[in-house]
Amino acid sequence: NAMKKWAIEHVMTMRESRKEVNTDIKEHLAAFISTLHGRLIVTKRLGHASSNKEDSSMPLRGAPAGRLCTDERKAFITCAAVSEWCKEHNVTKAAIREELDKSGYLIYGPDGEVNRSMYIGQGSKIPSGLTRCYELKYHKLMDGVGLSEVSPAETGEAKDAV
Repeated sequence: NAMKKWAIEHVMTMRESRKEVNTDIKEHLAAFISTLHGRLIVTKRLGHASSNKEDSSMPLRGAPAGRLCTDERKAFITCAAVSEWCKEHNVTKAAIREELDKSGYLIYGPDGEVNRSMYIGQGSKIPSGLTRCYELKYHKLMDGVGLSEVSPAETGEAKDAV
């Protein structure tokens, strides 16, 4: 029984390791974006400190990872959320940032920078501190244009492979 338990645990560890090795950066980016649901402050406008505060139209399931402004069509993701996810999934932050850029998600500021300091809770009833954020293209993030399934033919796997 002890040998059987060890063998099963070892096989599970090997499967997890294999899965990490075979996952390309596009799949990692898609996985990261999928974790944002329930972690974004969603309001109509960005607003500022003197404006009427809006409630988030979606309840948060943890610390906010970013901000969506539906009327202004703006999307922001905190650099800290990207770093945290990358650390948990053994992916380099530079690789995710490069893929965000290559896939056309990032919006560059007038100074050529891709991240800026902001209060992601500004104009909302959710308190936040000053944090560095990436501004992403709203339509690309929300319309799902940038995400697509990879067919088995593209990955070299057989259709009936498990």
